[in-house]
Amino acid sequence: MATDRAILDCINKTGKVVFRVYQWHPYCISLGFRQAADVINYKKCSEDNIDIVQRPTGGRAVFHAQEVTYSVIIPHTSTFFSSGIQKIYKIISQGLARGIQKLGVPAELQRHKIDLRSHYRKSISVNCFSAAASSEVMVEGRKMIGSAQRHLDKGILQHGSILTGEKHLDLPYYLINLDEDKINAMIRYLKNKTVTIGGYLKRDVTYEEVAEAVKQGMKEELQIELEDDDLTSEESSKVSELKNEFSILSY
Repeated sequence: MATDRAILDCINKTGKVVFRVYQWHPYCISLGFRQAADVINYKKCSEDNIDIVQRPTGGRAVFHAQEVTYSVIIPHTSTFFSSGIQKIYKIISQGLARGIQKLGVPAELQRHKIDLRSHYRKSISVNCFSAAASSEVMVEGRKMIGSAQRHLDKGILQHGSILTGEKHLDLPYYLINLDEDKINAMIRYLKNKTVTIGGYLKRDVTYEEVAEAVKQGMKEELQIELEDDDLTSEESSKVSELKNEFSILSY
């Protein structure tokens, strides 16, 4: 999360868009930048070596375990920026969906809107995957990719979680003040609302194959080429500064 924000803060004037994919070691729970951190059971996270971070984007809690995280960083100087934030969100989702389709999964975009403000009043809304916003990536009516976008001074940051396995269902175990009945009820709810790549294909999928598929999907949808690049010294320095800002509990 610190790296995503550092790249945006240091974005150069070439107008280039940055696309990243990554994993988490150890596993981590990320909270939306306005989400209260007191929903998390710190003792349980500490016992199980689970990091906790505050995202620079909005939305609700995500358990980064059996998944692939992606991010897209778009500077104001990019011609892509002129498309508008809603169109950008949809185009990115289309690229991700196209990539998932390459794995044999019939991914498509959520077409109808829900009242997120009303949903956020429900206790189940603590989890990002409890509801799907317009243009999020779905498979047969269930959510596979949860995304969040934020418009900042230097441009737009969007990132999200692509579910590959069932570990995201464990999030309720790390929430505070939930008894066993409430935990089980929340897990049942999430099972009905989500689907994973591995679950749909009925096989284990690797980080590498999912990462490569979404890269190809983004290249085709945006009609672009992707160039591998390393962090600049300025970006690396900024990451170090931001780590303390985003980390709530880490090892």
